[in-house]
Amino acid sequence: MAENRATLKSYFRKNSIPTEEQFAAFIDGVLNQQDDGIVKLPDNPLRLDAVNSASGEKEALGLFTDTASQTPEWTIKLDMQDDANSNNLRPGLTISDGEGNNRIFLDRSSGNLGIGTASADGKLVINGSASSKPAANPSFKIMGAGTESKLTMGLRYLGADAWMQSNGHLLLQPESGSVGIGVSSPLSPMHIKGSQIKEFKGVERGMLALSGEYSPEFYTPLDFLFKDNAKPTARIAAYHDGSGSKLVFGTSNSFNSGITNTALTINQIGNVGIGTDNPVTKLNVIGGAAFEGNNLYLRNRAAPAGNQTWGFVVSTSNGQLNLGQATDTPPDGGTLAKMPFIIKAGAPSSTFVIDESGKVGIGVAAPSAELHVKGRIYATQGAAIQQENWKTVPAASSSKSDRFQNSWINYNDTFNKAAYFKDSFGIVHLKGLVKNGIIRRAIFKLPSGYRPEKQELQIACTHPNVTGRIDIKTNGDVFVDAGSNLWISLDGITFKAFTSTSGNVILPPPIVVNPRG
Repeated sequence: MAENRATLKSYFRKNSIPTEEQFAAFIDGVLNQQDDGIVKLPDNPLRLDAVNSASGEKEALGLFTDTASQTPEWTIKLDMQDDANSNNLRPGLTISDGEGNNRIFLDRSSGNLGIGTASADGKLVINGSASSKPAANPSFKIMGAGTESKLTMGLRYLGADAWMQSNGHLLLQPESGSVGIGVSSPLSPMHIKGSQIKEFKGVERGMLALSGEYSPEFYTPLDFLFKDNAKPTARIAAYHDGSGSKLVFGTSNSFNSGITNTALTINQIGNVGIGTDNPVTKLNVIGGAAFEGNNLYLRNRAAPAGNQTWGFVVSTSNGQLNLGQATDTPPDGGTLAKMPFIIKAGAPSSTFVIDESGKVGIGVAAPSAELHVKGRIYATQGAAIQQENWKTVPAASSSKSDRFQNSWINYNDTFNKAAYFKDSFGIVHLKGLVKNGIIRRAIFKLPSGYRPEKQELQIACTHPNVTGRIDIKTNGDVFVDAGSNLWISLDGITFKAFTSTSGNVILPPPIVVNPRG
């Protein structure tokens, strides 16, 4: 048992004779370089020789709370065991606690420092969290080659901005919740400043890039939430496949269901789809569309410079609808060159209708003819209605059903040849001077659609300049009831054909024609 200095001194008082045991205690109380492994030579530092512990580690210094304690509070060792189940010892300086836990390890071969870990595979490796008490302007730097700082982290002002800098700024502001990238004073929750690009097209990257592991036909999304931990309620995403990329915008009409609608798509060639994810034209809208403003212009950009034509113009000025054409007129409400189609404000329903078969109705929703007008027609400079051509009666030798019959022929080239036509009002007109046929027989037969509802009796001029009688029968026979076969005239004979109105132009009276304008 070790004895203190006062006890050892009492063994060697005047007239005392120390015993062998007392001499041994004195010798044991003195440091011995060989036995104790501690040496202090002139001009040399204090030397401590390490001893092997039970685990095989070389322990050089133990720090105790008092001499009575058998377990050191801290131990400094010259190597460290990789882990508890390994006999592999790594040379270095180790500080362990009283329970044998290695707290700090400085690797001898690499100079790496590990805190709470033996795997110091970097210059500083910390197993666990790290914190520091702020000083006036505390910072933590990671240095590159030479004296260049590669990364600096710290507090700009005490309790204010946490910041990180690496060839620029990554700034975190805990109080405002703002993040700045490339700026020292972010003006919004996320403020990014980077290099601009001169050419929009090309491979040069912009300030912000989103990427993922590429998989064909998958989306790279940017989501919007209406609150924390909520499902996405709006989305902008890039879609990639073998044909290129699409930009897709999504919205939600049910927050619990996330994204429910593909609201807008811009495909790989720039077509825009609203309500469709496969636009086939420059603007493809599925559903209704509303445009607000004074004018809507569609421009023919293929026209030569200086001769641009706004081929379709919708103007809602003063509550009326104008459709027209403007040449070299910018879409700013300027004067339009032509406005040929105008619908005034307050016009009733079915003012102008074109149905699926091409029939046109004015004032009627379901036109029953190519042009169906409900109301009057007023023409200030006359009205021109195109009629069908005269149909000449063929010779008796023809195979046509409306050929001459019963030896009747045309008189000569001086007078009208036998012919007929039906005008737009359904009136059949006859003309011609004929001869040589059999009286009380048919001259020719009118085709279906050119026949009267009832037999018509018509007065005709005949030889020798007297009146005769021509009957128009319901079977189409143009029949000579009385007259001379030397000649008889069909000029001026008219009657109403018996047909349905389908396919005809219906013009209810009165029709007002003012040829003087």
